[in-house]
Amino acid sequence: MSDQENNSTQRNSFEEIKTENELLKSNPIIQDIIDGFSAIVVILNKNKQVVAYNRNAIILFDDSSDNILGKRLGEALNCIHAWEMEDGCGTSQFCKQCGANIAFEKSIGTLHSQVEECRIKRDPGGNLSSLDLRVFTKILRVNGNEYLFCSIEDIANEKRREVLERVFFHDVLNTCSAINGLAGVLTDADDNEERSLILSSLQKASDQLSKEIHSQIVLKDAEDQNLKPRISEVTVKKILDDVKNLYSKSPLAKNKNLDFTYPGQELIIKTDFALLERALSNLVKNALEASKEGNEVKVHITAKDKEIVFNVWNNGYMPKNVQLQIFNRSFSTKGEKGHGLGTYGAKLLIEQYLGGKVEFVSTKEEKTTFSISLPR
Repeated sequence: MSDQENNSTQRNSFEEIKTENELLKSNPIIQDIIDGFSAIVVILNKNKQVVAYNRNAIILFDDSSDNILGKRLGEALNCIHAWEMEDGCGTSQFCKQCGANIAFEKSIGTLHSQVEECRIKRDPGGNLSSLDLRVFTKILRVNGNEYLFCSIEDIANEKRREVLERVFFHDVLNTCSAINGLAGVLTDADDNEERSLILSSLQKASDQLSKEIHSQIVLKDAEDQNLKPRISEVTVKKILDDVKNLYSKSPLAKNKNLDFTYPGQELIIKTDFALLERALSNLVKNALEASKEGNEVKVHITAKDKEIVFNVWNNGYMPKNVQLQIFNRSFSTKGEKGHGLGTYGAKLLIEQYLGGKVEFVSTKEEKTTFSISLPR
């Protein structure tokens, strides 16, 4: 497979695809190999089009077999970026960061097997969802022709477990330790004023513990499409107050300036208070984690005729490759297991359940601003 042959703008005709499919199916060894895998298996031609697959592939692609042949992987999976460019899957700027595409290119370029993790946002029938996949690729030679053998493993449960382990072994354990410490100090408190201050801190730590656990339940319900928003009128000030109280004394804000600018007038919005608070908290937390000591994180409101925008600014800049993946499930700029749900979770809650929009701008000059826009 030369670079010219591997040009993503080239495709075989459906008649050529059918011929390749029949050729591969007529080889009993090939068919036995791909059907013997418990994972999803597809075989791609030199233009990365599906020419053969096993039974499990049909389940993942959620499509009939006739509609799988000839498609590229992102097209068969209904990836939201598959048709951003006229030439389809593999040609958009997002495709450069796709784990599957990276594995394809490495296998073609080196003739060695490759393994990459792949995060895909898909939109089958208007229901946005995310896939976490592990993709194994290797060049396969059949009757003098080269194909790309591709095994795909769904690792969503593995990623969920990593997040839960981090939440319960790190965040929750830290909060429990704080509660335990406060309880110990409370027994030694000498006067009522000191007890009152400790009890107030104890209440906040307890609330934080409850929110950390509940946030995982909400995220799972949202992904499973079982979340039912509770819409009511809330003030923007109340939302800002709650998020400010949550993080102003957090260890994440230590030696950093967390600045909340309140609107000059009372603003009321109809939304689900808990979901909006959680989404905004995610963005503030991410901004604090991305900031160094001495840096500033700013939260302010932009009020427009038909919408209210919550803005979270920090002094960092995200490289282009990070920007292209920032809303993908399980993607993390920290490179650690159990991260990568902050921006993803905020976008899921706001756009799928509250009718709003989560966007960002990141430049070296203006630094990074995430925004939540909601209809008034």
